[in-house]
Amino acid sequence: MATTTSSLPSFLQPLPERNNDEKDAIECVFTHSEKLGNSRSHCLWWPPSSQAPVETVILFIPGNPGLVGFYEPFLDHIYSKSRAGTAILAHAELGHSPHVECPSLVFTGLEPQVLAVIEVIDEIRAFCGEEVKLLVIGHSIGTWLTMRALKERSAAVTGAFLLFPTITNIVKTPNGRLLWWIFRRPFPRTFGILGNALSRFLIPRRLLSIIFSDWPRTQVNVLHDLVVSGPNITASLSMANDEMHMIRELDIATLNENKQKIWMFLADRDDWVGEENKRVIVQAMADEPENIRVVHGRNGIPHAYCINHSDELADQCLEWMEDRHFTA
Repeated sequence: MATTTSSLPSFLQPLPERNNDEKDAIECVFTHSEKLGNSRSHCLWWPPSSQAPVETVILFIPGNPGLVGFYEPFLDHIYSKSRAGTAILAHAELGHSPHVECPSLVFTGLEPQVLAVIEVIDEIRAFCGEEVKLLVIGHSIGTWLTMRALKERSAAVTGAFLLFPTITNIVKTPNGRLLWWIFRRPFPRTFGILGNALSRFLIPRRLLSIIFSDWPRTQVNVLHDLVVSGPNITASLSMANDEMHMIRELDIATLNENKQKIWMFLADRDDWVGEENKRVIVQAMADEPENIRVVHGRNGIPHAYCINHSDELADQCLEWMEDRHFTA
């Protein structure tokens, strides 16, 4: 079903050069407040079906790199099977998207990303009213941002799905211990300079397709746009450094206050979560076991599910939505 930019709510502005008639999602931007330097974030908007009143808005917060293009198949699947009154807004991390101007690094750290999500939630509530259900879905670091949004705007959020939650001690995970040094100075800027250098050459998408031979073409295209965009590489790696330093002990208080509206999806093995962190998270949710889905087995859905397992995880989210009447 093709959509037009006239379907956008007033708090979003279109990106005409990025839209076409074959997509359900509208590419657009959200302009943030002066506190965030009036920075613009790249967004995707799936409007409710024609003539249908909005009943549920899904706000999706990606991982790092926070590129919403990686998640378009996942959200397309949810949209295609949701009821007519469902709208979806995917909000990229500030500074991560090559399709809008990159703000100063002052506005791309982890704390500014929290404020950015809160501003989006406030605008959704102001536009849609209090009766509309707001479901926030976060992936990876997007789950931590979702938790912070719950802490600040719990009354505004009807439910939250935390997919592969990196919400405690990332630096102590297998990947955190292996990669922490890449995120420290001077490496974010060094890799950014390398990306700028690569942008002067025609890096063939076919080369990336060979390197990432099991990736769909659409995902390779998203990756290609990132690796030749120096400022976005720097912003992404710098934010990852914040993640290593800022995400420490699990926020038990926020979990306890919001347990009835939180659902989690954890992999049997996830090197961005780690076994000890997973144990702590599961224990914290022990009195709500039906809200946790743990994938077992080597063929389970991986942390980077958006590459090749979008439909499987989308079906799990749809099951939760139906069970908990988010789309009723």
